[in-house]
Amino acid sequence: MDVELSFERPICAEHLLPLYFQTDWADQRTCEDVEQMLTSTQVLLGAWNGDRLVAFARAVIDGRYRALIDDVIVGGKELGKRIMHALSERLLEVEEVFLRCDEDHVSYYQKIGYRAKATCLDWVDRKSQASFYYFGLVVGSADRQPA
Repeated sequence: MDVELSFERPICAEHLLPLYFQTDWADQRTCEDVEQMLTSTQVLLGAWNGDRLVAFARAVIDGRYRALIDDVIVGGKELGKRIMHALSERLLEVEEVFLRCDEDHVSYYQKIGYRAKATCLDWVDRKSQASFYYFGLVVGSADRQPA
């Protein structure tokens, strides 16, 4: 599969929703909510096979001190490495880069340069009183190198 990574190519909800529907953590997202998220997110990375979005990741950043990589959806480890490398390159000037991921993916991300950081906490969802836990992985400025 010939896949092109792009930070510049526009991504709309219609491109992204099929990927979200393949997950168990974002399969309830709506077109309207996803459009709002896309409009508000500073760094969007799409992996394209022709006109089809085949992988996605995003980063919420303040431009200097903190960045949060979230919503990483990839179809394989090699494409995942390419995406995380591209994000690492894009975020080199940021002091700390955090990554949200499921426990199942922690060992993979640790192999490509992330480390667990036990100081990340999640706020309890006030609407449902359910708490959503995730592993906070971080690459600090002193030890960060692109994957």
